[in-house]
Amino acid sequence: DHWPHVSDHGWVHISASEISISLELRVGLSDKGTLNVSTVSCSVNVGKADVTFHGSSWSWLYNLFSGTISASLKSKLQYKVCLLVKDVVANDLNEDLATLDLQSDIDDYCYIDYSLVQPPFVIKDALFI
Repeated sequence: DHWPHVSDHGWVHISASEISISLELRVGLSDKGTLNVSTVSCSVNVGKADVTFHGSSWSWLYNLFSGTISASLKSKLQYKVCLLVKDVVANDLNEDLATLDLQSDIDDYCYIDYSLVQPPFVIKDALFI
């Protein structure tokens, strides 16, 4: 109760740019004969992150620390984006791949089975299934 209480209001402009994502994926075969994908490595580089405070009588003071805040923001963004990408691959992408129809009926007695019988073979420019 003896410390002075200071309150403030305003807004902050945050921007990130020059973002690159490098992702290495492993393509495999599920038990059901569908493709499955896992993340081997992920790297994110945020080239620029800027934080600018506005609308406050103390904005000039807060902006003195914007470089430190921006550096911390870049580091956290790089980490969080990789977590998000890994989660999307592990869950959403593989869920979508698991729903692919692996059979096409030709008529009442014949169908084509598209299930994979061996893992796919991947080279730089192609995926062989």
